[in-house]
Amino acid sequence: DAAARDSAHHVLDLRQRLRHKQEALRVNQNNLATGLVSEEKVPKAQKRIAELQAEIEQIKAELGGAPASARATGAWGRAASPPARGPAVGQKRKAEALLVPPAASHALAPAA
Repeated sequence: DAAARDSAHHVLDLRQRLRHKQEALRVNQNNLATGLVSEEKVPKAQKRIAELQAEIEQIKAELGGAPASARATGAWGRAASPPARGPAVGQKRKAEALLVPPAASHALAPAA
C-alpha cells in the first residue's frame, strides 16, 4: 500500500535526521567541553546546541506520532529486537583483548 510505504519512508527519513542531529549535538557539546571552541564563539556554539536540542525534540515528537502502519514495518520492528549475533560479540572480544597488557601476552606465549 503506497500510503504505508510513504509513511515508512518518512519514518526512516526522520530517524536518519534524528541520528544526524544527535551526532552533531554530541560533537558540538564535546568541542565546547574540551575547549576547542574559541572564547568569542562560545555563545554561538551554545545557541547551536540549544537549536539542535530543540530540533531533536521536534523529530522525536514526530516519530512518537508516527502512524501505526509505519511502526509495524521493518524499521521499527528491527530496532526493537536484538541482533542475533552482531558486531557486539566482536567488540566484546576486542575489549577483552585490550585488557591484557602487551607484556603479559608475551609471558603467556609458550617459549620457542
